[in-house]
Amino acid sequence: MQQIQSFSLFPLDDHQPHFWRFILNEPKTLDDEPLVVFAGYNLANDVVAYWDSNSITDINHIHLVEPETPASVELGSPLVEDLDIEDKDDEDSIAVNN
Repeated sequence: MQQIQSFSLFPLDDHQPHFWRFILNEPKTLDDEPLVVFAGYNLANDVVAYWDSNSITDINHIHLVEPETPASVELGSPLVEDLDIEDKDDEDSIAVNN
């Protein structure tokens, strides 16, 4: 932890989150509600901030209207520049599809 502090612009506080995780758990049945979690961790990987959608007491604001998995899409090969081809006219280089 001392090495990390030497690269920090500000003093580190072990009680403040330094990175966050967003977790979405889909419901197991149609009657269950999805669970959303925001968790903040300090540098020692301890949870120092936590919120989940179950903590909303009056109503749950998250609704799955029609749970559906989207159809897959076929992606073509990316167009990349060939760095070995030199353009004599100093125009844009040729994009090749590998």
